[in-house]
Amino acid sequence: MLRVLLFFERVINVLKLFQKIDIKKESLKALALSLSSLNNCLALSKYEIRLSTILDVGANIGQFALSASFCFPDAVIYSFEPIPEAFLRLTKNIRRTPKIKAFNCALGDTIRRTSFYSNEFTQVSSLYKIDHRNDNPNYNQRKAKLVEVDVFPLDDFVANLRIKTPVLLKMDVQGMEKEVLLGSKRTLEVIEFILFEAPFVPLYENQLLFDDLNDYMRSIGYKLLAPVGVNRGKDDMIIEMDLLYKKV
Repeated sequence: MLRVLLFFERVINVLKLFQKIDIKKESLKALALSLSSLNNCLALSKYEIRLSTILDVGANIGQFALSASFCFPDAVIYSFEPIPEAFLRLTKNIRRTPKIKAFNCALGDTIRRTSFYSNEFTQVSSLYKIDHRNDNPNYNQRKAKLVEVDVFPLDDFVANLRIKTPVLLKMDVQGMEKEVLLGSKRTLEVIEFILFEAPFVPLYENQLLFDDLNDYMRSIGYKLLAPVGVNRGKDDMIIEMDLLYKKV
């Protein structure tokens, strides 16, 4: 029953979002849309956040990028997705949205080419293996295959991008949050907001959990503004939260 109530709450929030934004007919048909991405954008709108640039790290097939383009139509969105199959769908889904620019790579703390676990359920693909204690639905290491991907620090990209403030850095990187931030030290000087999933239980091997990630965010000058989304696993246990941080 709780899951049903939570689902309808999210639907109501999305309907509220639809009332605030001008959605083109072709956008409604985009396969990349998801309730959670729309709900996160609704939360950003609630805080009256204005954005000119969005760095969408871990774009998958464009769920967040398309949702964000509805809420922030004037913003330029740079999307980064390393998995070839997901990147192909991403480029198809954003083909009518010229302000979304896509790059087929992962972001991290060093330049390298490395092995990456591409999962059948692409949203849980990661540089890291799924933790053996993780029995949540859709997390299945047996359904993952190794692919080679390119990794770059965000700081190396900024010189070739037109970054206009205010800036949001959104990360959906399945355990690589700290690596992405370490490779973004110069860029953080102009990033006012950061949005990412923080795990409360081990999902991947060697993954930092909420306490460590929150401590690190504070150490680099960001404070927790609000939780904006929840990912529940078995028995409705909270396994991750989407958290919004603001530069102090």
